[in-house]
Amino acid sequence: VVAAVTSALTGLSLPEGFVAVGEIGLTGEVRSVRNISERLEEAKRLGYPRGAIPAVGLDRNNHSGYSTYGHVEEFCRGMFMPDQ
Repeated sequence: VVAAVTSALTGLSLPEGFVAVGEIGLTGEVRSVRNISERLEEAKRLGYPRGAIPAVGLDRNNHSGYSTYGHVEEFCRGMFMPDQ
């Protein structure tokens, strides 16, 4: 939802084949979700080779093409304001 809202507000679209997996806490932290590795494998199988995933609770070595984020602000800056 954060990706969609930020995309709508900025007028910038996310890259094709992009998926975001995780949940956002009340203070903006990006948290892992249950069975995240299986979800990412399924996303890759369905044609989503890149995306955004939580910085904690996951072995990043098994998920190349996916960027990690610890806070929603990091995600928004990284995806929609890469030069700042």
